[in-house]
Amino acid sequence: MSPDKAAAAAEEVASYENRLVGIEKELATLAGRMAALEGRMSGLDGRMSALEGRIAMLTWAVGINVAITLAVLAKLPVQH
Repeated sequence: MSPDKAAAAAEEVASYENRLVGIEKELATLAGRMAALEGRMSGLDGRMSALEGRIAMLTWAVGINVAITLAVLAKLPVQH
């Protein structure tokens, strides 16, 4: 192989290596962002569980309130 062809091939290999390094950096950045998103999502899971618990409690409270209200209304004398 001639020295010119060898130099051109070496330049091309170096170019590909630079591209791969750039891709690796981008992948590392994306992995960091994904880890941050996963952390935020786990925090949201906890908040959603707490919210679901509150909704269940409020549903029971409303149901009990309706039952007591209906019982009181049923006990009231009917006036004509």
